[in-house]
Amino acid sequence: MKKSKIFLAGLISFVISGVSAQSGYEFSFYGGSGLSALRYDIAVGKMSPAFGGHLGMGYHLFLSPSWSVETGMGLALYNNVFRLNNFKTNYMTTDPDDVLFEFRVNMSDYEEKRRAVMFQIPLMLQYHFGKKNAYYVAFGGKIGLPLKATYECSGVVFNNSGYYEEEDYEYDSQQFLGLGEYYGKASSGNLNFKTTVFASAETGCKWKLNKHLWLYTGVYLDYGITNSQYTQPDVFESITDKKITAVAAGVKLRLTINTQKPPPKKAPPRTTSTRPASSTTRPATTPASTTAVLPEKEQEPSGTPAKEEAPQEEIASQKALLWSVKEYQLSESDITDKQKQELDIIISMLQQDVDSKFYIYGHSCDLGTSAFNDRLCLQRAEKVKAYMLSKGIDESRILGVASKRDAEPLVPNTSEENRKINRRVEIRL
Repeated sequence: MKKSKIFLAGLISFVISGVSAQSGYEFSFYGGSGLSALRYDIAVGKMSPAFGGHLGMGYHLFLSPSWSVETGMGLALYNNVFRLNNFKTNYMTTDPDDVLFEFRVNMSDYEEKRRAVMFQIPLMLQYHFGKKNAYYVAFGGKIGLPLKATYECSGVVFNNSGYYEEEDYEYDSQQFLGLGEYYGKASSGNLNFKTTVFASAETGCKWKLNKHLWLYTGVYLDYGITNSQYTQPDVFESITDKKITAVAAGVKLRLTINTQKPPPKKAPPRTTSTRPASSTTRPATTPASTTAVLPEKEQEPSGTPAKEEAPQEEIASQKALLWSVKEYQLSESDITDKQKQELDIIISMLQQDVDSKFYIYGHSCDLGTSAFNDRLCLQRAEKVKAYMLSKGIDESRILGVASKRDAEPLVPNTSEENRKINRRVEIRL
């Protein structure tokens, strides 16, 4: 019991420290059912699993979009049935006249049910994978603290007889010798169980119900890696082992409530600006990790009337509205490894604020025809969209994908270095 208290204290400390350090977490309510068993070694008879299940509530702390740690609490039921028919034994003894004979016993119709209810504390590591993280696999362990363990024995039937070798005859009705048919009494009582450690695994699918609710459907397996000692005074104490291993497998449903903390300081703040995404007024700069620094004044595309410069306060408020994947090679639309690193930073920021929605725009420099650049920019934007979807971004958050060609340069197209800056894909909230 002391070790169990230490384990519980460690779990509570882990959860508190995790909540303070991370922003993604889920609360869940779960239930599962299937076959369970309290396995033990027997010399005779047949042992069969029976219906079992568990229910409880959990807490998932997300270490990254793909990994989470689970703990919580719940109740689990384990059942087992043991049956014995036509078990025969014999031994030599003497009757009142001191004549030696063989006492024969045939036992039948015996059934014993064992049941255990445990309070369980899981500690599991879960991995999410597939398109939009639609699948999951979890593995780890559980601590099972027995709350109640019982057994029920039906009345066994004894058919006793005595065989006299000298007479070559078997007597079966002399009750003064204990011969004949007898019925044992039904009995029940408590088993003395100890704490059990389980190895556990689970896998299945995830279904998004809305932006805060997910339904997990899967299968589970729990296997006791420590044997629980028990005591049970019964007539079969000599033919059963004194160790029980709890095992369970079945289907499981879990409803999770996804709750997010406010985005950390490094994430872009939300804004109420109503400027359209296609506005030609550009922010003075973008996040340092993913975009280039712009000049103080941006040139308008040739043939376009000059726009009135936006107030400095409005430009500052839009700095968080733009991220760029930059430095595309001329006529190229594929995403390089370096650009994927930039996208991973953007995706991580977007996953901190699950309510945000955005546009994806492809841009080019001034080289090439308008028709070619239009197709090229759309290809760049579509490939960025596909990459973001593969990393778990919900497609419903993407409001549109479009080509801007060379209509909105960040810097004048006067050198190859500047043109490389203008060849980019923008993500705008």
